[in-house]
Formats: sequence, structure tokens, C-alpha cells
Amino acid sequence: MKTWLKNTKSLTQAKLGLGFGAIILLIVTASFIYFFHMLQPRLEQEAQDQATLLVNTLSQPLAHYRVLADEHQTKLATSLLLLYNDDNQQPFINAISLRFNPAVIKRPPLLEGQICDDCFRVSLAIFDSKSAELLADGEFWVNPYNHQRLINDLKEKLFITLALMLVLLSGFWILLKRLLQQLINTQQHNQAILNSLEDSLLMVNAAGQIVKQSSIINASDNTRNNFLCDFIETLHNESIEHILAGKLNHPIEVRFKQGAQRDEIGLMTISKMQQVSLDKHDQFIVLIKNIQALRSAQAELKHQTELAHLSRLRTLGEMASGIAHEVKQPLAVIRLAAESLNHFHQRDSSYDNHQFVEELDQTIIEQVDRADRIIRNIRSFARLEQAPAQWVKVPDVIGSAVRFVKQAYRLDNIKLIENLDYAAPLLFIEYHKLEQIIVNLIANAKDTIEEKITTIPVTDYQPWIKIHSYMESNQMVLTVADNGMGMTKEQQSQCLTPFYTTKSEAEGVGIGLAIVKNIVDLYDAELAIISELGKGSCFILRFNCPTNRITDDAHAS
Repeated sequence: MKTWLKNTKSLTQAKLGLGFGAIILLIVTASFIYFFHMLQPRLEQEAQDQATLLVNTLSQPLAHYRVLADEHQTKLATSLLLLYNDDNQQPFINAISLRFNPAVIKRPPLLEGQICDDCFRVSLAIFDSKSAELLADGEFWVNPYNHQRLINDLKEKLFITLALMLVLLSGFWILLKRLLQQLINTQQHNQAILNSLEDSLLMVNAAGQIVKQSSIINASDNTRNNFLCDFIETLHNESIEHILAGKLNHPIEVRFKQGAQRDEIGLMTISKMQQVSLDKHDQFIVLIKNIQALRSAQAELKHQTELAHLSRLRTLGEMASGIAHEVKQPLAVIRLAAESLNHFHQRDSSYDNHQFVEELDQTIIEQVDRADRIIRNIRSFARLEQAPAQWVKVPDVIGSAVRFVKQAYRLDNIKLIENLDYAAPLLFIEYHKLEQIIVNLIANAKDTIEEKITTIPVTDYQPWIKIHSYMESNQMVLTVADNGMGMTKEQQSQCLTPFYTTKSEAEGVGIGLAIVKNIVDLYDAELAIISELGKGSCFILRFNCPTNRITDDAHAS
């Protein structure tokens, strides 16, 4: 490889040297031809035109009737014109001849100076500057010395220009040699980089045929002149033709079919090369990175994550058991005390607000039972236990769940809107699990409303939570909607994952929606989420109704 590059370098420099010599010779020859056959005649014509222009300017003092009518003033003016000279003390005009218009000036012709054969002869009609009458026809013999000096100056400049061009071309040649050396060094460096790549790099044409390849692909693999589809296969049935056509521009997972990396997984990216004028066919750069080790590491990480998650659930189950054991006794004492007070108040009705006190006693008993059910639900979720189901009326369960939070939400200025179908059939589900679903969804809606209030300053904002239940195609549909913060697409995809939360550890651990998802899966129900960031969210649950309990009850009666 080094010998080939060295020979290529010498041959390229020799060709460039001959080319530059030919270019210099061509430039010199063209310069002389242009000067003597085109430039010099043009310069003579230009000198004639300049002489005419200068004579026209110098003869302005003669364009007066009083000057030409007076012989003395005429001689004085022509003498001044003959005395006009340049820096070399050479007179510009050698001779002047005036033939007067007899209709205006009756004088014989005038000749001043010495006529020369090689002078430029300029004929000029002289008109009066005021009346514009023709005063005389003048002829001026201009000294050719200035023209010859101009030609000599141009010749001198031509030779100087040629010399400068030769110097510049020589410098350009030296610079080009250095650039050529840098180019060769860069090619060697790039080749060394390509040879050190652990990824497979190929060049293919529009038909998918492999044109070039990196050294990581062994020559024994015999991939040259083969097609890309013979070297790799896609994992998700993507077509190589579609990829090369630009219809798929994202990285593609592939499996190697040849070589030392056979049956391993790679990530392939394809980039279209820019077309050059010499090649009108499309070509593509294919980079295939071996990600077998990364996939193995990801699988191991996923396995470890699942183990950690199972460990957390097991710990949560143990915690729930401990909490149930510790809380059950004080709850039993509270319930016993509430029942005793209730019996006492029922026997003694002499005091004021008797009915309110009895309702308060009953509320304490109900909430103690509710706390006990919540503890058992958490324990059931952690252990994935399925409690016995029963036929329940969905609006009654919703009403029970809403009563638990209605007063607190009213204090927070959150409006609870219920639109329930009381004529809907009964649903076969565990009562407290459905209640837990509703409580968790309402709590999640309240959290998003509070997040919106603290994050986005809004005016005239009335937070609300809407609960709607209805029948649709033999399914009980339950929706919980809010006008809170809403979620991004990423948050929607992860919000049902256990322990995923956007709140701080002090505000929540991220199991509320996970409990909902667990119960939904337990009863083969469907859960859909519609959310838009900044506008709110809607959770839609669909429960299958296997039999119409209302119809069965009607027949039984």
C-alpha cells in the first residue's frame, strides 16, 4: 500500500509539472500574439482618439470670433497651443492649419508650426462659442512621441506582468505540491482510521450492490460485488429497496449473515452520497454498528430492573401486612367506641342536635371500615390477590367514592360533576376495587389541577372533575376527566408504570394509577388515556357486561 501510494505520488507530480509547463508556455504565446496583433493596432486607434479629444479641448480658446478675426490674437492663441508640452518637454502639437470661413472672416489660410509625416492628423471644425457659426476648419498635427511612449510603457508592463505571472504560477505550483502531499497524508490517515473502525462500513449503489467495504469485513467473506441483502437481514421485515429509496431514514436493526459477526445484531444507518459530475448514479454509505453486546447489556439491565421491581412489590406486601396488623387494632378500638356512642345516643334523645350526632357516629364507623378496606386493597395489589366479585351498581360505588372526598374538594374550589346512568345494568366486580379505581382517578385529577395552578398562572380558571358512566355496545363505560395540567406523550406511556411519578417523594410514590391498571387487567377491562398538555386528561374504562342483571331480576320477580 505504501509503495503504491509513493508511485502514485511521483506520477501525479510529474503530470502536474508537465501540465504547468504547458500552461506557462501557452500563456506567454497568447500574450505576445494578443499584444502585437490585437492590442497594438487598438492602441494606435485609441491614441488617435485621445489626440482628437485633447485637441478638441485645447482648441477651445480659438472658438471665439474676436480671437480669429484679429490676426494678432489668432497668432498668440496658436503659439500657446504649439508651446503646450508634457513632462518630457515634448510639444504635443507640431503644426496648426486654419482655413477661415469667408462668409464670416475674410482672411487667408493660416499655417503655424512644422508639419511632420508621422504625426497624427486631426481635423476639427471650429464654431463660435456664442453664435455657433462656423469660423474655420482646422487641422492639427499631433506629435507621435506620446503614442510611442505609451506603446513602450505597455510593452514594459506586459513583460512585468508576465514575470509576475511566472512568479505566481511558481508559487502556486509549490503550494499545489504541498497540498498534494497533505492530500496523500490525509488519505493515508483516513485509511488508517477506517481500518481501525470496529464497525462495518460499506459503499453500495442504488441496486444494493456492495462497491467498497472497510477492512473489518474480511476478504474471505467475499462480500465485494455481492448485494447488501446477502450480507445482512433486517429484523423487522424492512425492505432494503425501500431503505435505499429513502422511504425509511431511521436506524434499522439488522442481523449479520456472513463473517465473524454472523448471527449477531447490528444497527444500520444509510446515508446518500452527494452526486459528482463524473458519476450520475446514486451511491450510499452504509454503517453497521455491532450492538450485540449492548443488547445483551440491555437485557441484563431489564432483568435486574424487573427483579428490583419484584423486590419492591414484595417489600410493599410485607409493609402492607405490617400496616394492617398495626392499624387494625386501633381501628377496632375506634369502631367499638363509635358503636358505643351510637347506642348511647340512640337511647338518650333529650339533648339538642340528636340526629346530627347519630349521623356523625355512623360516619365514623363507615370511615373506619373504609380505612380497613384501603389497607386490604393495597395488600391485595402487592400480592396480586383477586377478592371475590359481586354484582354492584356502578352509580352507588361512584357516589360512595365521591362522598369520601367531596367536602375536601369543595374547600379547594374544585367542582365535581357527576353524570351517571342509574338505569345501567349491574357490573360483576369487587365493590371496593371499583371504588379504589374511582378514588385513585379522582385523586390523580386533583393532583394535575394543583400542578396547573402552581405551574401556569391562569385567570378565570374554574377547576373541575367530571365523572360519567353509561352503557355502550354491551360495555359499561366509566370516564374521569379534568381540566388540569395534562400529560405529554412520554408521560402518557409511563404513567401506569408502578413507582413512576412526576411528583416529589414527599408528595407520592407513583402507585395510584398502577393500582388502577392492575385492577383493570384483573377484570379484562380496557383503559384508554386522552390527554393534552396544558388542557387536561380523560381516563376511559370499559368493562364487559356478561349478563344483564336487571333483566334477570325482572324475570325472577
